[in-house]
Amino acid sequence: MRAGDLRHRITLEAATEVRGDGGTVTTKWTPIPGASNIPCSIEALDGTEALRGMQLQARVTHRLRLRWRAGVTAKLRARQSARVFHIQRVTDPGERRAELVLLAEEVVG
Repeated sequence: MRAGDLRHRITLEAATEVRGDGGTVTTKWTPIPGASNIPCSIEALDGTEALRGMQLQARVTHRLRLRWRAGVTAKLRARQSARVFHIQRVTDPGERRAELVLLAEEVVG
C-alpha cells in the first residue's frame, strides 16, 4: 500500500444505545478515541465486485483500505466528512497486519 493512495481521512465510530424520555431507545454514533483522521483509500466498487460482496454480506458499495489497526470490526462505521460507510466485512490481506480492507455500504440520505 502506497502512502499516496491514502488520500482520504476517516473517523471510526461505535454505536451506543441511548434511552430517552418515555423509554425510547435510539442509536448514537460516537467517535472511537484515537480513531480520528485515519488515512485511507476509498474505492467505489463496480457492479461485478459489488455483486460478489453482496453474496458474502449485506449490500457492499465501497472498499476502504487503511493501515492495520486493532479493534476494527463490522460493528463499527466509518465517516469521511459528510459521508457515512457501514462496515459489512473486515479483512487482513495475507494476515500480515500490514493493512485492513473494509467492505462497506455507503449510507445516502
